[in-house]
Amino acid sequence: MTTDVLTHKAAALAAARQDYEQKKALLDALRQAWEAEHAAEIEAVTTAKQAMEQADESLREETLRHFAATSEARPIAGLEVKQTEEINLNLEAARQWALTHMPCLLVLDRKAYEMIFREVSGSPTLQKVVPAMPGDILPTPKVFIARDLSAYLPGCRDCGGPLDTEDTKLCERCIDAAADKKAAQDERKAAAALAPALEICARCGVELDSGVDSFGYCPRCTAIMIDEKSDALRQEVLDMQAAMLDCPVEELRAPYSEPSEDTVTPVTIILPGETGYVDEDEREGDPLAATTDDLDREAMEAGARAFAAAQSEWQTMMGPAQERLAALGDGSHD
Repeated sequence: MTTDVLTHKAAALAAARQDYEQKKALLDALRQAWEAEHAAEIEAVTTAKQAMEQADESLREETLRHFAATSEARPIAGLEVKQTEEINLNLEAARQWALTHMPCLLVLDRKAYEMIFREVSGSPTLQKVVPAMPGDILPTPKVFIARDLSAYLPGCRDCGGPLDTEDTKLCERCIDAAADKKAAQDERKAAAALAPALEICARCGVELDSGVDSFGYCPRCTAIMIDEKSDALRQEVLDMQAAMLDCPVEELRAPYSEPSEDTVTPVTIILPGETGYVDEDEREGDPLAATTDDLDREAMEAGARAFAAAQSEWQTMMGPAQERLAALGDGSHD
């Protein structure tokens, strides 16, 4: 099968896109010009709409107060109070009732189901603990069309005008414009390179030490984010274990205790430029290591302690889950 038909249709799509973009750009320019010319009228309509909505709400409130005081359903012409029925639901109680008596009322969140299905299908570990989920992953062809199809257009790629030669897809005017744009970008980059860069923490805004590779955060915010990530990970693990074991999260939540110095995993810090783990004695006299004296070791040590604490708490939390799993395996769990 030849590709002549595909080439013809791609050229037709490129021409249709170009026509649409040109007409839309013209319409946007006309709309902006009209809105700028009639800015006062547009503001007047906006103000009038707000006043109308406020008057409507005020009339409804006053009508309800009059009905509550007099029980008069039609106080004046054009106003009427009708008794309607609204159902007040306890959503959690309703969901539990539907789970027990009428599951068909519950709508499947297909997007969330497909996401979990992909995760379980690609993880042998999850397949061992999560019941088999119905569904299949089938290869499905899907067409992706490039945004830029200007190669199929007969004229200039940017303006659509006639080309001076067939060797290029840009006319002389667009080539000059592209060269001027690139020159301006190069000038801005050169100016930015010469200007002193002030690095600040992306979380709290404090100025960072330029000699420390801090990934955009100060030592204090780095330690805080490690703690937040550890808390989120612990909660996620507890929720997953509770769902697998069909038990409340409180049964799996073990009291947390700070790890002792004996349980903290020793961490060796690799300085920038080093090729492996080295001892402090070996680093003495190393000219490369001397350039890293201003490295904030407190941040690294705080991160190491937080990681060790999270690792210890993870092992503590896994104890109840392993006991429940063992009970399920020997049939002692009802």
